[in-house]
Amino acid sequence: MNIREFLREVDLFRDLAPADLERLASLARVETFSRGAVIVREREPAGRIYAVLSGIVETVQAGRRMARLERGEVFGEMALLEKGPSPAAAQAAVVPETHVAAWDLQPLLALMAQDASLAAGLLRGLARRLARRLRAASEAVAALHRAMDSA
Repeated sequence: MNIREFLREVDLFRDLAPADLERLASLARVETFSRGAVIVREREPAGRIYAVLSGIVETVQAGRRMARLERGEVFGEMALLEKGPSPAAAQAAVVPETHVAAWDLQPLLALMAQDASLAAGLLRGLARRLARRLRAASEAVAALHRAMDSA
């Protein structure tokens, strides 16, 4: 699989120039996980960012499934903004094998420090992602308020 071509499909990376995608692809490692295998443990130090190449990844927080991620979706990206433990676990699910592209945080941050264009593109993608999450959370809170008002 050509990682650079795959990265063009990932919303987080869509603002990156072809040369930036090439540099990002050079840092990626492809990893394979069997169904049920833990990729990230909840509350462990976050040190990697992942993109689903194929298969399914489920994120779980406090024992509850939070999301089901498929091809092109990213997890662990909050480590770009803050140090700290992972807020949720991530595990391969549903299909026999899940393949992810993985980036170690420190080399990625070093690349961002060297290349302002790449850093700006990643941060725009991250801002877009966070805006969608905030909008969805606001809508969920509003729905809860409506349900409580009608109860």
